[in-house]
Amino acid sequence: MCEEFAKQDPLVRLIVQRNGGAAAARNMGILNAKGEYLTFVDSDDCLDADYLQVLYDAMVENEADMSMVNYRLFEPTERGVKFVNYITADDVETMVLDPRQAVSLESGWHLNGSVFMMIWGKLFKKECLEGFAFPEGMMYEDEAATHRMILRSHKVAFVNDPHYSYRFRSGSVSRDIIDPEMSI
Repeated sequence: MCEEFAKQDPLVRLIVQRNGGAAAARNMGILNAKGEYLTFVDSDDCLDADYLQVLYDAMVENEADMSMVNYRLFEPTERGVKFVNYITADDVETMVLDPRQAVSLESGWHLNGSVFMMIWGKLFKKECLEGFAFPEGMMYEDEAATHRMILRSHKVAFVNDPHYSYRFRSGSVSRDIIDPEMSI
């Protein structure tokens, strides 16, 4: 399927490598990126149709080096899909932060501080990630690296509105390690 996409669209480039985990794939993506901006999406997650536009607009309007959106959880069930939102319509706002403020919100923020730890849901200027590498061979490598990526920026635009949907499913690394009995 990927080969077919690459044949049909010159913007799609297929990179084949041995499975070395998410960090190795992300590192290869950074090294081979040709555009001005980078975003990371987990393969089993979903994006709102306006995801990239919201991130790009926030970055440009606020003269930021990176932008980010909040997320919602979703879990496929026998009866459909169950969603969990961390924020309400009253919480929606755009905040312009310096990198240290953004990193400090990882802990103690009253509205889902984990959004600052995950690599997905963000748009980066490529120049901010030159020479950057995710640590390979470890679990939760994005949590060990995202704050370092944030600190490479000069200004962060955070749109506190969920435009990214994180799939919460049994069998995933994060769910089985954290609590195999947990359900949303």
